[in-house]
Amino acid sequence: MQSQPKEPEPAIVPDTGEPRLEQYDDYDDYIIAKTTHQIEQKQQVKDQQREAEQAQQAAAQHAQEFQQHLTDARVKYNDFDEVAFNPNIPYSEAMTDLVMTSEQGSDIAYYLGQHPEDAQRIARLSDRDAAREIGRLEVRVSIPQPKTISNAPEPPSTVGSKEVIGKDPSKMNTEEWMEWRNNSQLR
Repeated sequence: MQSQPKEPEPAIVPDTGEPRLEQYDDYDDYIIAKTTHQIEQKQQVKDQQREAEQAQQAAAQHAQEFQQHLTDARVKYNDFDEVAFNPNIPYSEAMTDLVMTSEQGSDIAYYLGQHPEDAQRIARLSDRDAAREIGRLEVRVSIPQPKTISNAPEPPSTVGSKEVIGKDPSKMNTEEWMEWRNNSQLR
């Protein structure tokens, strides 16, 4: 018995979501679906481009804000660059992102530079756990420091004259008022 040659299997076309003619009974419906699909594809590309531009703008803004935080930190801490940018302090990628996007990022970097054991511990954590630890550091470094007590002497207990006026000038007779006025001008 001779075997019959097998019919070639139809090529499998990957489904791209684009409408195919065989899916429609009416050619007009197919054209409408194809046109709608093409418009949606173009809109999706535009949306992706807009999202990429927004992400790029946000990254540029974060970088600019971080630079301002660094400038402020250099005023606040005389040794900021030496401490915060110590090359021996380990930073994971997650830590770097978190510190750069934090409002207290420069203070956190300074803290980690002063506490390398904490930086090493956080660098070994998962991204999620590192985020928790950086969040805790944000709270720690944002707590206001207690005010320093001045060595200035105490202010005087009273201010002004210790003289008692006595009688209300509106209730004085002419002689009393003249005496009161003359004494008031001498002061």
